[in-house]
Amino acid sequence: MKKMLLALVVISIIVSGMAFAESDADIHIMYKEGRYAEALTLASSTLAEKEKLYGPEDIRIAEALDDLGMVYAAQGNRQEAANLYKRTLGICEKVYGVDNYRVATASLVLGDLYFDDGSNEDAEAYYRKAVAIYKKEPDKKAEKLGAALTKIAELCYLTGRYSEAESLYEESMPFLEKAYGADSSQLSLATDRLAELYYHHGKFAAAEKLYKHGIEMAQGTHADDNPRVVAPLFKLADLKFAQGKYTEAKDIYEQALRTCDKTIGIDSPRAMLISNNLVETYRKLGEEEKAVAMEKRIKEILEPVKIKEGA
Repeated sequence: MKKMLLALVVISIIVSGMAFAESDADIHIMYKEGRYAEALTLASSTLAEKEKLYGPEDIRIAEALDDLGMVYAAQGNRQEAANLYKRTLGICEKVYGVDNYRVATASLVLGDLYFDDGSNEDAEAYYRKAVAIYKKEPDKKAEKLGAALTKIAELCYLTGRYSEAESLYEESMPFLEKAYGADSSQLSLATDRLAELYYHHGKFAAAEKLYKHGIEMAQGTHADDNPRVVAPLFKLADLKFAQGKYTEAKDIYEQALRTCDKTIGIDSPRAMLISNNLVETYRKLGEEEKAVAMEKRIKEILEPVKIKEGA
């Protein structure tokens, strides 16, 4: 009799697990399709059923907590989402220990939630918790560590702690390169922000090195036919202009404008910005004819836009 009861319990758990797997998949489908009300109903009932079957602190309810938190966050109910993610964090700490990577992952999710809510101090605390855990195995967790470091760096940047942001971006770059590659968008974003910080701190040589690296990565095999090269060219030209190196700035602005015209459009906001900077650069060099010609070009491009807007 006992063996039969045990077998029935095992079968019940297996069947329940299969049903939960189907429910989890349905929740994610509803979420991706924006059917949040339906997803909320299913996620809530799934959590309740798992809690009844496994108990409120079993690791098997963590996924249900995360799913429900995900839906609440999508609906803008960040407080409810935070409460659920905190439960997940607590369960992971209890089951796996406070230094486990699952705890770091839960901390990152909470950090992102608080960041989106504008609660910068709470976000930073959770990001730093994740970084401390990932640093215990930096080679294995390069991707996560690099991402977490850049999140803290961005928070420091947004709150005016530029020197700290600079150090954190520098620290993140080797991990981002190892995880994503030297030509990855993740590394490019960090490099761009770090170059900007170098620029504003007067570290022009360091900024120039990063901008040139960005240009090389953007060009790839397409040379001047790649629109991604426009932004780093423009920033390098700005750097040269700020140093009073107007001839170099002019050459780079002109290269940026040619690429922009060809790949983005002559009437794009970026093209207009480069063109206006070129007018100022030409005048710094005493090239008035070129400055006037560029002003004429700008006027001719903008005139149809003005007419259309006035129609």
